Amino acid sequence: MVSAVYKDGMGYQENILPMKHKALGYDVDIITFDQGGEASHSCDEKPPYTYMSEHDIPVHVLAKRKAMWMDRIPHLRTLPQQIYPKTVGLCETLEQIAPDIIFVHGIDCKDHEEVLKYVDHHPGVRFYADNHNDYYNRPLGGWKRKAIRTLFPCKIGQRMALKARKMWGVTPWRVQYLHDVFGVPKEKIDLLVMGGDERYVNLDNRDAIRKRIRNKYGIADDTFLVVTGGKIDKAKNTHLLIEAIDRLSATNDVHLLIFGRVEPNMQGLLPTDNKHLTIAGWIPAIDAYDIFQAADLAVFPGTHSVLWEQACASGVPAIFKDWDGGFCHVDVGGNCELVKDITADKLYHSMARLIHDRKAYLTMLHVAQEKATREFSYMEIAKRAVEYNQFEGKTTL
Repeated sequence: MVSAVYKDGMGYQENILPMKHKALGYDVDIITFDQGGEASHSCDEKPPYTYMSEHDIPVHVLAKRKAMWMDRIPHLRTLPQQIYPKTVGLCETLEQIAPDIIFVHGIDCKDHEEVLKYVDHHPGVRFYADNHNDYYNRPLGGWKRKAIRTLFPCKIGQRMALKARKMWGVTPWRVQYLHDVFGVPKEKIDLLVMGGDERYVNLDNRDAIRKRIRNKYGIADDTFLVVTGGKIDKAKNTHLLIEAIDRLSATNDVHLLIFGRVEPNMQGLLPTDNKHLTIAGWIPAIDAYDIFQAADLAVFPGTHSVLWEQACASGVPAIFKDWDGGFCHVDVGGNCELVKDITADKLYHSMARLIHDRKAYLTMLHVAQEKATREFSYMEIAKRAVEYNQFEGKTTL
């Protein structure tokens, strides 16, 4: 985890996968680097040092290389990462740990030359890497695309593909990005979805969770509860969802619960006196599972976030924005609806159909609870990430 800083206490893939791999019986180590206070773990020691994570996993914190003059210029800040390693002592740390399996989180980092050096010296190591870049969060066109592919060491993706058993994209769009931008052969690429921690999904206790959460926010049990959340900004199209809920509420008992951090560009744009709307604000990551299980429908009409997959893992029917198939993996056979060209009117009609067509809703709920919860279980994803069933044998949850 040297493409970015590892942070304790989060519900991200890099937090949950190591925990699940440990539960599968592996000895697990995490390698990251010090970012001058950005990491969540506070330590008086100067890197390199090692501490135990919240999941009792050793976290090796490397020193960051000395900043260059380009680091101080916003438009050039990303270039040093492409040309020089971020960290000091990565290969030496790998030699000390002596891993049998390496999983690299995020491939666009010059430090991974050190990983390849280790793999070259230890050909029996199983090596995997994943990609979280796509054309929205890392747009590349014209000279930038040419530079990434031919001039800068992001071409390392091609060299990693020669050594890796598998290069994972975490969405269909990010699978495509691996091939189009990094030039990874298609036969080396596959989809490894993000998901949710199945420990917090309890369908047998869903009625009790539903009652507790609804009582907390003053929402009746027979009210059709729609939820959305995450970083609330204009790109999430939350304002369009609120408009659709306002129209629905004229003839239906419906309520919208929004959780997450409201960004400055949305301050003042969210109504504060709407009786059909509750703004819960920031909540701990694990609390989102209970909110999803208390809801009748999750709606995410804008940009992608890990909450999409977490909602699927929680067994709640959902509506998502259709990014021309870029995130179509969330549909595992009818657990959700993908809506193109999001408008308040389209959201209104999609939600109204599910409210009024009980059979259609129950079909969606069945697929969400019976299939999506397993497809997006992080235990199953952890097995797939390192080909556990092929090498270590088959187990069941």
